[in-house]
Amino acid sequence: MRNSMIQAIEDDLKIFRFAEETECEYNQRLIYSAGASWAKTLVYGHSHADSKLNDNFVHTDIMYIESLLSKVLEAYLQCFDINMDWIESGTNSGLEVYARDLASQIIKEVIYTYNLAQILSRRITPVPTLLYKYADDLYLVRGSVLSEKNVYSVGVSQWKRDEKVKEYLIDTKIVDVKGINYYRVMVEEFDWKKSELDGEYLIFKLGSKGGYSKCWKPISLNEIPQGISIIRLANEINGGFVMIKKIKDNYRINVLDPWYIEEKEIYRILYSLNYENGTPAEFKIKKKEEYYVLRCSGALPKYEDRILRCCSWPYMTYNDRYSRIVPKFLWEIVEKQISDLGINLVY
Repeated sequence: MRNSMIQAIEDDLKIFRFAEETECEYNQRLIYSAGASWAKTLVYGHSHADSKLNDNFVHTDIMYIESLLSKVLEAYLQCFDINMDWIESGTNSGLEVYARDLASQIIKEVIYTYNLAQILSRRITPVPTLLYKYADDLYLVRGSVLSEKNVYSVGVSQWKRDEKVKEYLIDTKIVDVKGINYYRVMVEEFDWKKSELDGEYLIFKLGSKGGYSKCWKPISLNEIPQGISIIRLANEINGGFVMIKKIKDNYRINVLDPWYIEEKEIYRILYSLNYENGTPAEFKIKKKEEYYVLRCSGALPKYEDRILRCCSWPYMTYNDRYSRIVPKFLWEIVEKQISDLGINLVY
C-alpha cells in the first residue's frame, strides 16, 4: 500500500527521489508538496481521485480547511517513515497534533506564495491561475493545481517546463536594483532631512558573518560613523528604524516607513550596507548531484523570499525558513535572486 501511494503521489506531482537523499528525506518532501496540493484542491475543487468532482470549499473559514487537511496529513505521517526531528516541536504531542501544526504551516505557505488568498481575515478563496516567466522554458504556476506531464511540484508551488508558452506574465519587482547599486540609491534618492534624535539606539554593526538579528549593538549618537548607517530604537522590537547619513560632524536622517519592516525591505538595506563596506553577507551551499542545500545566515526581503520558497522545500524542519532544498533545474533562479542582493554564495 505504501509503495502504491508513493507511486500515485509521484505521478500526480512529478516528484522523484534524489540520488543522494535518504528515504526519510524524500518522504518529507512528498508529504510537504502533497499537503500543499491537497490544500489547493480543497479550495479549487478538483479531486485527485476524480477530476469531475467539484466539492470545493470557496470562502471557507481557514480552520475548516486546516481540519480537513490535517486528516490527510495524519494518514501520510502514519504511512511514511520520516525523521521525527523534522516534525516534532520539542514535546511528544502525537501525530494528530503534529499533523495539525503541519497543516497550518502549509496553508500559510500556500497563501504566502499567492496560490490561495485570505480575505476577511479568516476566509480562504481561490486566485486566478497564471504563469510567470523566470527563464526561457521555466514558468511559475500560481493558482490551481495543474496536472500536466511538464508541470513539477516544488515545495508548495508548481513549475511548468515548456518552450512554447504564449500567455504569461513577468513578476514585477518593486525594488529592481542590485545590491551593488542600492547604496548609491540610498545616498541620492532617500528623503534625507535635518533633524535631532533623542533616545537610546542600537546600530547595525557591519562586518559580521553571523545571523543579522544579532548584529545590533548599543551606540551613542556621537559615536555614529561617517557615511550611511542604520539605527533603531533600543526599546522597540520591530520598528523605530532610522537611516543616518553623517558627513563630518553633520548628519541627516531618514525615518523608514513601516513598509520596510512589513515587506522585510530592511534586509535589502542591511545586505547593501555590508556589501558597500566590503564585508558582504555569506550564505552557505552544499552542492549535491541533483539538488542544493542552501543555508541562509539572515532573512530575505519578501520578494526574494517568496521566490526562494516557490523554488524549494524546507530542510531541517517542516517550517525551516533558513535551510532549503533547491532542485538543480531551479538553482540559477535562486542563485540570481540572492546574488543580486549583494550576498556571497559560499560552496
